[in-house]
Amino acid sequence: IKQIYRYLQATKNLGLTYWRNNPNKNLPTAPDPQPSPEEYHVNIPDEHNAPNRAYAYVNSDWAGDHITRRSVSGIAIMMAGATIVYKTILQRTVALSSTEAEFYALSEAGKLTLYVRSILQELGIPQTEATPIYEDNQGCLHMTENSKPTKRTRHVDLKHFAVLDWVEQDLINVKKIHTADNCSDTLTKNLGCILFHRHVDTLLGQRKPLYINIKTASI
Repeated sequence: IKQIYRYLQATKNLGLTYWRNNPNKNLPTAPDPQPSPEEYHVNIPDEHNAPNRAYAYVNSDWAGDHITRRSVSGIAIMMAGATIVYKTILQRTVALSSTEAEFYALSEAGKLTLYVRSILQELGIPQTEATPIYEDNQGCLHMTENSKPTKRTRHVDLKHFAVLDWVEQDLINVKKIHTADNCSDTLTKNLGCILFHRHVDTLLGQRKPLYINIKTASI
């Protein structure tokens, strides 16, 4: 508990930063936030540089709950540089492999993404292209590319395979991302200091999109 309060005290000035593609003179300005300095170059998806495109990160641990042996799913949906929806949830079923745990998380991310797409449609920001969901598990990528389960996931409940239909309908597009760049990792487990700050910088919108061409950003 003391660690939590120390963290909140040290980060009380942080918040979500959404980046405009055009300045608004009626809003206050502030210095551009800066990500934590490190030598590693974070690979940011192309959608980060399109202010009206939503995209998602998804990840899962495997049997992280030592009492029930269930896994934890982490989902973050991004837009305009920062998180608009995030979710951390304990999976209802005990996964028998890391691929199965990741697929459960991907299924949950797909449902949440479809909900966000419908909300954006009502707000007049239609997502005309499939919404990318960035996943770092090779087994999940193999299933979505081939539209069929793997040997380790044939026993999975059919309701989770709706994600394959969503891919076929061009509603979502599951893409590969390196684990070191997957910011939803911090929503599933404890991470080291460097990885934690790297992913928090991404989730909070500390990384400036390429469409920003003004000296200061509205926050």
